Amino acid sequence: MRLFIAIELEDGIIEYIHQKQRILQSCRIRGNFTRKENLHLTLRFLGEIGLNQIMQIKKALEATAAAAAPFSMELGEWGQFPSRRGKILWIGIGKGIEPLKALASDLESNLEKQGFEREKKAFRPHITIGREVQLEDDPERITKKAKIEPREIHVCRISLMESKRINGILTYIPIYRAALGKKG
Repeated sequence: MRLFIAIELEDGIIEYIHQKQRILQSCRIRGNFTRKENLHLTLRFLGEIGLNQIMQIKKALEATAAAAAPFSMELGEWGQFPSRRGKILWIGIGKGIEPLKALASDLESNLEKQGFEREKKAFRPHITIGREVQLEDDPERITKKAKIEPREIHVCRISLMESKRINGILTYIPIYRAALGKKG
């Protein structure tokens, strides 16, 4: 199973991001944009995981969630990472990034206690909008057309997600959720 741990977004935030995403899609030469149903913020990508390890992941999620209170954060600005064939476009996090980073750090520690290797890359919280995107104009000019307002995101749980293809469509399926601030 291909798994990751994420913050699922509220419907209103998903719809808002999708509206901004459509502006970029109309200005693309090429690229793959994240399906509306798959928009999320990844806390930790796990990769291929055997069924025998799921219980350890659940324990790490429960320990992390129990120690964290629900919090709010805000959408930040557009960003991009280089990729082989274009750019990876994303939206960052503005206010509220500190409790998010603390949550991710605690999750990393709890996963390590369950026998998982620590992530080597620094945590850069973002919501991926598109991959291998090439826009027909300067990306900064286009992202100004799709300016992101600092919309509030309520974080009250973390989710273990499975990434799989269903009828050829990449689909993210929540397989376990842990509520923040709730003791086991």
